[in-house]
Amino acid sequence: YVAAFLWLAVSRGEPQEDAEGNETGEKKASDEETEETTYWLFSCLVDDVMAPEIFARDMRGTLREFRVLSLLLRSKTPQTHAHLARHDMDLCMLQSKWLLCVFTDSFPAETTARVLDVVFAEGHKAWLRVCVAMMVAHGDAIRKAAHVPDAMAILKRAFAEQHDADALLKAAHSRRWVGAFSRQVVAKARTSAVAQLRREAEAAAKARAARESKNARRIAERNKKGAGGGEEAERAVSAGEEEKNDDEKKR
Repeated sequence: YVAAFLWLAVSRGEPQEDAEGNETGEKKASDEETEETTYWLFSCLVDDVMAPEIFARDMRGTLREFRVLSLLLRSKTPQTHAHLARHDMDLCMLQSKWLLCVFTDSFPAETTARVLDVVFAEGHKAWLRVCVAMMVAHGDAIRKAAHVPDAMAILKRAFAEQHDADALLKAAHSRRWVGAFSRQVVAKARTSAVAQLRREAEAAAKARAARESKNARRIAERNKKGAGGGEEAERAVSAGEEEKNDDEKKR
């Protein structure tokens, strides 16, 4: 929201100040109007334009859409996708701000403005198009990174230096560069992403249950051994007392 506010404020120009450099009433009113407009603009973008559940507490929407992006990358740029998978680099962990801030914290202001125009016009699919275009354009550099921090730095720099919005959007809508990008393709990828995440969640739940069961057995065995050791100690003490009594009787 803050990044979007700054973007909108810059796009509208600097408010006026008086001769002494103090804020005028027009400037204050403009700031208030800009802030309110930006709030509702970004609220519309998140609630009505982008994919649902992105800001859910369990982040299921964010995880789902980055998995959709991963599936699209597998078909659009298989070498880069394979490199990310081989080095266990999840784009959701690398650059979640692409989605959570809708590029406002990634691209320069002028590029962000153009990209958001397209997102408002075409919907969430435009976000996926831009991500794929950037990954294709910088695939060579990404494939040289063998560690997560290196990949993060490459992607951050690539987005920050993308000042040519026209070239970016042309590539994002190029059949030669990005390829066919129908809503049916996106819907199919989303269905697959949901199924994958569900299977992973079920597998994680089973593994967690197995670990808990194993720990419970260990604790039970430890307690049993402790109880057995206590009984043996009591028997030893009892036997020692009996021997002591016999010796006293003999004496």
